[in-house]
Amino acid sequence: MIIGILLSVILLVICIGLFLHHRRKKNVDKFSPVPTKSPSGESEMMKIQIVGTNGHSSISGSVPTELYSHSSVDSTNIADLFESHGMQLPMSVLLKATNNFDEDYILGRGGFGVVYKGTLNGKLVAVKRCDSGTMGTKGLQEFMAEIDVLRKVRHRHLVALLGYCTHGNERLLVYEYMSGGTLREHLCDLQQSGYTPLTWTQRMTIALDVARGIEYLHGLAQETFIHRDLKPSNILLDQDLRAKVSDFGLVKLAKDTDKSMMTRVAGTFGYLAPEYASMFTSHFYKYFVLKYNQLLSRI
Repeated sequence: MIIGILLSVILLVICIGLFLHHRRKKNVDKFSPVPTKSPSGESEMMKIQIVGTNGHSSISGSVPTELYSHSSVDSTNIADLFESHGMQLPMSVLLKATNNFDEDYILGRGGFGVVYKGTLNGKLVAVKRCDSGTMGTKGLQEFMAEIDVLRKVRHRHLVALLGYCTHGNERLLVYEYMSGGTLREHLCDLQQSGYTPLTWTQRMTIALDVARGIEYLHGLAQETFIHRDLKPSNILLDQDLRAKVSDFGLVKLAKDTDKSMMTRVAGTFGYLAPEYASMFTSHFYKYFVLKYNQLLSRI
């Protein structure tokens, strides 16, 4: 009986995934991407390399500059992004919001920084603090990319960027606060986090929330974005256990007409599709791995 229920759930998940995939294909023609121009003097095509898991280049090729990555990041570029948005916050405000970055306020630690809980204008926020001296070029590129993407997208199932700060070597991003923690904590770290196991209904609701967020990135935003690092630790939950996709440092911009273009492999091993040459297929694969994780953690 248990096996029958499990097979039914897996079949339902696959059907939902195929439905959303078909729906996205129907909607994608209704929206036109915002054209982007290459800097003057730059070739329309730029060389990229696909980096293998051993750190060595395995494939090289050319892609349009719409599939871009920034080669350098500085405070001036970041300020230009939000020149008309008024989202740059002074360091003094964030120091006060986090009680001078008190260790008791730490929510978690990531690859390039520490996330603190804070209060800004009476509202709970999450402050991601990074040091440009230790981030390296890759970390600074991801910092820039996250600002660049989140200022262009807004959806109920994508974590919202509320502001940013650059102060000396400090690089800080301010997000809405998600009190439910990460999906990983609810699936894999129950003893440490103290959460109770998710019900099947909650798991299906979370899966649909994630699918809607990714569908928006793929076909409903003005431009088409590829997340490239969809995994349980990058899915945040609110107090009602509704999900939002986070961590947009590895997001790539792609033209709707070039959905099968290859870009540098990025993301977490195990969540990369074997057929990663097609980025949209890769996203569908990651979504399936995510659902498989949910099923295994429940059994």
